[in-house]
Amino acid sequence: MAADVGPSIETEGYLRAQEEQEAREAERQRQLKEETERAAAEALEAEAAVQAAAAQQQAEEAARRLQIQAEKAALVSPELPADSQEPHVTLLFRLPDGARLSRRFHLHQHVQEMYDFCDSKGAGGLWPGTYRLVLQYPRQVFSPDSCATLEEVGLGAGQQLAFFLEHV
Repeated sequence: MAADVGPSIETEGYLRAQEEQEAREAERQRQLKEETERAAAEALEAEAAVQAAAAQQQAEEAARRLQIQAEKAALVSPELPADSQEPHVTLLFRLPDGARLSRRFHLHQHVQEMYDFCDSKGAGGLWPGTYRLVLQYPRQVFSPDSCATLEEVGLGAGQQLAFFLEHV
């Protein structure tokens, strides 16, 4: 004798409820994963936008710096030849980035021309107006807005002096 045994109605209901619960849990997990992936993608996009904006700003800053250097270079008069007999002073500029610049100036040139010269060479990464030229000992600060000539501020013919660019 063969009997066909099937699950009871209660068992079928229980199994169906369990399958539905598992399906809901799987759907919830899938939605959570999608939401997490979407948030991660948005974060990556935001980071890329920030980096692009920073790169754009750096490029604009570099272009502006080059423009300023070109403008300042046009303001600087030509350097005296090495065999010149005119009274002059030789100045060394120590830049914040460790570089050094050297140049001969006429004594009748204005203090502003020293600033223009440093700005035309990049001023060691400092923007025009954000530094001042300083002799270390005895300490003497040279203001860029001074209309005085190098001779009027006390520099003499044949002197060799070292200036520091001091961030303000």
